[in-house]
Amino acid sequence: MDALIKRMNALCDALPFQTSWYLHDLDRGARADRLGDVPVPSASTRKISILMAGLKAVHDGKLSLDQKVTIDSRYQDNDSGTFQHLTPGFSITLRDALVMMIIVSDNTCTGTVVDLVGLGEIQRFCESVGMTRTVHGPSSATRPVGPPAATGAWTTGSWAGMPPARATRPRAASATVSTAAMSARRRRIRRRRTA
Repeated sequence: MDALIKRMNALCDALPFQTSWYLHDLDRGARADRLGDVPVPSASTRKISILMAGLKAVHDGKLSLDQKVTIDSRYQDNDSGTFQHLTPGFSITLRDALVMMIIVSDNTCTGTVVDLVGLGEIQRFCESVGMTRTVHGPSSATRPVGPPAATGAWTTGSWAGMPPARATRPRAASATVSTAAMSARRRRIRRRRTA
């Protein structure tokens, strides 16, 4: 792990901006970080958490991948994806909204999914998988989810008009790391079961 730490620090040192990382060797338990406790905006990595919380809601029977969702103009004031350019009011399936959120990082679909799943449910999902210091913003009851112009609550770092998530190191520094960690754990468990 020492060689990896040195290599990652060298890569970061060469960049003209601040970078941070967090590593957790799931087999040996070793951990290392570079500014791992400094809160940072999670940008679109938060979409993995939103996807996973949405799929959990489907698994729990609260939502259906085939249910229709309407694309509302309040989520079209953004800078990522294609749905920001389309005429609002049309419907797609939740499955399609999730796909567009992930494959083209569509922020209109992201806002639609967050509204459907609920910001509180997304936060609870993150905490349940160990992302206890990743914050997706205050609950929608105290800070409405909507475009910056409508809420005036934030002007930079907003994704799909949502309060920015801040990630700091719990057991994982971001949704992407946590998802990778969960996948690695599942693989180890499967190997143990078949051994």
